[in-house]
Amino acid sequence: ADRNGRSGATSAAASPFSLSPSPSIDERIISNYRALERANALVDSLNVLKLRTTPKKCKMHCTICTDTYQPGDFVVRLPCNHLYHYKCIVEWFYAE
Repeated sequence: ADRNGRSGATSAAASPFSLSPSPSIDERIISNYRALERANALVDSLNVLKLRTTPKKCKMHCTICTDTYQPGDFVVRLPCNHLYHYKCIVEWFYAE
């Protein structure tokens, strides 16, 4: 106990600035590796399509890059029916 009768453990726990321990470098590497494995599995499961034509008045665009789809673009339709450029969605899956 200190001179005011408090134990050291109590005063340390009362600090509003106590921090939780940060993950070790090994834990961060394992976490990043698992995220990479999930992204690889997603990319491997994609159904890639090549657009042959687009209707003349088609204003559909990739919501990641905002470019309008053009004939010859490689696109991916996700299970939710959203359409993205293949390159855009792959980069998004791998983004940290």
